[in-house]
Amino acid sequence: MAKITRIDQEYNSSVPIIEVEGALNSFGAAQLADVFQEIILEAQKNVIPFIVLALHIDQMSSSGLRTLKAAQRVLAKEIRIIPNEHAQKMLELAGDDRLYPFYPSVEAALRGQE
Repeated sequence: MAKITRIDQEYNSSVPIIEVEGALNSFGAAQLADVFQEIILEAQKNVIPFIVLALHIDQMSSSGLRTLKAAQRVLAKEIRIIPNEHAQKMLELAGDDRLYPFYPSVEAALRGQE
């Protein structure tokens, strides 16, 4: 089974930056959900203006899409996505490209410049 091969989380000031590599299928979605759970706990203590998510993935299932939607709904925060070509195509096919702004880099996402 394919899975996430790397998931990193760091903060730039109060903004969580998550980088995901590998497969965002049911297994990978569970791993990403754990990271979002940590951010939810952090958001209860500190103000988080938005989340930056860099997707370097080769596979995305409906589980991955549902994880993104659930995190955005629970956090009520914008998720700014830096997608690779595959992630962008999957988000567009699902019609979710209207939900998340796409950015070319982490730096652009932090500045809010698409």
